[in-house]
Amino acid sequence: MQKTCTMDRCFAALSIFLFLLRPITSSAQLTTLQVGTNSPASTEAVLFSIAKDAGILKQNQLDVEVIFIAGGTLSMQALIGKSLDFLCTGGTPFIVAYLEGAQGRIIGGVNNRLPYGFVTRASITAPAHLKGKRIGISRFGSTDDFAVKLALAQFGLNPKTDVNITQVGGAATRLTALQAGSIDAAVLTLGLVQIARRKAASTCC
Repeated sequence: MQKTCTMDRCFAALSIFLFLLRPITSSAQLTTLQVGTNSPASTEAVLFSIAKDAGILKQNQLDVEVIFIAGGTLSMQALIGKSLDFLCTGGTPFIVAYLEGAQGRIIGGVNNRLPYGFVTRASITAPAHLKGKRIGISRFGSTDDFAVKLALAQFGLNPKTDVNITQVGGAATRLTALQAGSIDAAVLTLGLVQIARRKAASTCC
């Protein structure tokens, strides 16, 4: 259920972002921006790093600091609290916050699918085996929380009665918890899915 953006599309999104933020004056002073991300190796973190190394940010008089905050819910709170200038996250935390009265704007996107794989312990090979099991998410109201509930619905399971959804932390923390047996399943980004497979977990179902 995943589709990653192409590099061309990602660079296009970054170009639009830089165009929107281009300086109006010719001053050489850099504008400092704090950009939140939910993964230290996310597309936006990598692209901003490439743009910085290539001198693109400096040419646009920008000094961008990418800040990792595990979970869209927490990072959205940081944005609302003005600890961040921009946030790169899934749509779910924004929608939840917006419905609660928070003010914000979505200025662009790079994915039109949920970028996750549903990973379980190796002994779980069918949806029915998930009943009564513990499924880890970052935070309630996050995009991975939505992804878990969507997957469970597709599996024919009720997320409220058939499983125990528990807040664990970011994707790397969920992988560690899965390996340690603290949880039985989780949704992970694709890079971590490959790591989980090598460590005898399975992509269910």
